Amino acid sequence: MYIALEHIKWLIPLAQDYKLYGLENNFVPSQSNNETFSDTFESQVEQFKNKIVFLNVGERESFIGKINNVEQQIIEFQLANAAKIFLNLRHIKTLHEV
Repeated sequence: MYIALEHIKWLIPLAQDYKLYGLENNFVPSQSNNETFSDTFESQVEQFKNKIVFLNVGERESFIGKINNVEQQIIEFQLANAAKIFLNLRHIKTLHEV
């Protein structure tokens, strides 16, 4: 899940020995450190052109669809019924690839 920095309220680091959900370390999925990230949220979103994504997970207005284009802070987004909507990138809080 990708979160725009302007929408992050706080980060709380976990202690090294903290066990999520009480699971032992061998049950926790390993994290990949070879993923590269773009300098801006806009360029990160551009990497998901022509892919199905879920925007604003958990918000009142969330969207599932395909990103057609990202240009000058505007996302052209295509819904399942082929309707196209245009969203301001600054209003996108989270992006998750489906």
